[in-house]
Amino acid sequence: MNKGMIHSWLLILPFILLIAAFGGTASGSWIELPPLEEPRQEVAVVELNGHIYVIGGIKKSLQTADTVEVFDPKAEKWEFSKPLPIPLHHTAAAALNGKLFAIGGRSGGIRGITSAVEVFDPGTGTWSRSASLTTARGGIGRYYINPGGSGQTGLRSHWRA
Repeated sequence: MNKGMIHSWLLILPFILLIAAFGGTASGSWIELPPLEEPRQEVAVVELNGHIYVIGGIKKSLQTADTVEVFDPKAEKWEFSKPLPIPLHHTAAAALNGKLFAIGGRSGGIRGITSAVEVFDPGTGTWSRSASLTTARGGIGRYYINPGGSGQTGLRSHWRA
């Protein structure tokens, strides 16, 4: 597999996973979604309230993106949402209690790893900063949000990248 093919798969893999999570169509077949308004790679993807959010990434110009796009399956189109407070790529995304979390990532080049946790509230259309990770992380494979239990609240890392 050549480098171009690998990049192509990395770009579409999050969408394949989301389509699988949504269950595809009633017939169980695959459907093609419209392309993003701004092509990017190394994005974070999460479903929140029936919408698909594609967060940050690296633009064609190789600049880090603060872009957030939202797919509305009823309207079958992408729209830009409020941008991230800081441009990020290789970030993780999670949804909890109606809010979107952008967790860690890279804010620039290879050494620009951040411990920031940004929280988006689609009801108000605003981003806010949450408690930071104890260790900066980029290229996170998976992040779990622990909404309580064992007297703990907040974000909990179960994977070190």
